[in-house]
Amino acid sequence: MKKIVRLFTTIILASFLTLASCISARSPTQKVALSSWPSYGKNSGFYLAMDRGYFSDNLVSFKLIDSFQDALLPLKTGEAEVAQVLCSEALTAIDQGARYHIIAIRDAIFPVGTISLPTSGIKSPSDYEGKIWGHSETFSPEKAILPALAKKTGFDPKTVRLIHIEFPARLPALLKGEVDFISAWWGSGYPPQLIAAYKQNVELNFIRWSDYGIDIYGECLVARNEWLETSPSTVRAFLTAATKGFEQAIADPDAAVKAVIAQNPNQAGQEEVIRLAWKQSQDLIYDEHTRNHGMFWIDKEKLSRTRSLILGEKLEKPIETTYLNDFIPQNK
Repeated sequence: MKKIVRLFTTIILASFLTLASCISARSPTQKVALSSWPSYGKNSGFYLAMDRGYFSDNLVSFKLIDSFQDALLPLKTGEAEVAQVLCSEALTAIDQGARYHIIAIRDAIFPVGTISLPTSGIKSPSDYEGKIWGHSETFSPEKAILPALAKKTGFDPKTVRLIHIEFPARLPALLKGEVDFISAWWGSGYPPQLIAAYKQNVELNFIRWSDYGIDIYGECLVARNEWLETSPSTVRAFLTAATKGFEQAIADPDAAVKAVIAQNPNQAGQEEVIRLAWKQSQDLIYDEHTRNHGMFWIDKEKLSRTRSLILGEKLEKPIETTYLNDFIPQNK
């Protein structure tokens, strides 16, 4: 009898340990923090992946860190493993010695543009000449690109007068006639301004620079080399979950909007803005390279063109040392 009891005790204990091991094995133990400006429609893919458990399915505990315009800071301090920034910002940091690699392209199409009123006479970038530009002097990737845009469209960038205006005050300044045009990004800054103007019965004209020869990348995901070297399986799992989240957000935009609000209750009154932001953002995800290779793919020539436009041609580091396609799911 004692032998039978011991046998059953052993079986039960073994079963319990096996179950505990399985539960432990399925628990998300690999933490990934993404530094970005999180609570807006452009990040719907990440939020839907969180809402539907795609990260935990891939054994990743994921969170977004609100860093607004200094997304590289949490990367520098080690608070984040990944940052979402303009490629120009990532490439500049890498050129200056930061031990990072770009691991995914978020915006295959450059999102930057400007807003003007129909009465301003600004119908293309060439009409910027001699006009007043309401913009930020402290955070200005647009200012760095203006000379290249001017060369392609035929105007003198030195005649453009820049007035420093932070984002919340830009649209009011435009409507009051204090400036002729203001900066905005398709899929992020533009949607709230467009909706605010619509509610005032004001029509806006948006000029997207990608339509005028600025064929470079927009936002990307950049990661610390140490993380890439020590946790390659986690990097791949993170991008696998993110890819699925963005694909499903495209397929089901209503669910994507709900996911953003579910993860950010303070955005409950911004559903219209989030919906428009995500709708516009989808225009930026695919170009000919990502259509051929899949979401997040990095094309060497286009990345090189992006770097050259921002940093110039005379650079010591080969472009191959700045990015990796190794971790995106379609490149297993």
